[in-house]
Amino acid sequence: MSQSEHVLLAEKLKQRTKLFAIGIIKMYRTLPKTTEAQIINRQLLRSSTSLAANYRAACRARSKAEITAKMCIVVEETDETVFWIELLVETNIIPLKSIKGLNAEINELLAIFSTARRTAKGKRQALLVDWFWFFQSDNQQINKSMALYVQPPSAHASGCFL
Repeated sequence: MSQSEHVLLAEKLKQRTKLFAIGIIKMYRTLPKTTEAQIINRQLLRSSTSLAANYRAACRARSKAEITAKMCIVVEETDETVFWIELLVETNIIPLKSIKGLNAEINELLAIFSTARRTAKGKRQALLVDWFWFFQSDNQQINKSMALYVQPPSAHASGCFL
């Protein structure tokens, strides 16, 4: 996979988080104006836009430590977003069927970001792959769907954590 393909994939994930935040903003406008709905929805609005902004910041990180710190925030905000969506559904403020797409997307993003963070903080060796961080454990790839072209971590100037 070429560097331009890696950049394209990083941009795609940034776009996904941004589009998710836009979807939450649009949903916000349609929710009931009750006090509890507005309080929960404001929290959802904050966490969803924060995850998009912090993922973007992680892509511009200058070191593995900075990437890891930002990704911890991304995972925290993504998990919080899942919580607020669950709360909206479980309190019958909004039916699950009306936000099925948003719910599926946030759970997929949580899986992606959680795996990346857990691997970075764990005992596995992190390898810089062009603009992405992929991970190996005992020479087995975690992400087998993408070819690895490994550069040593010291070559990292500005990358994106996946």
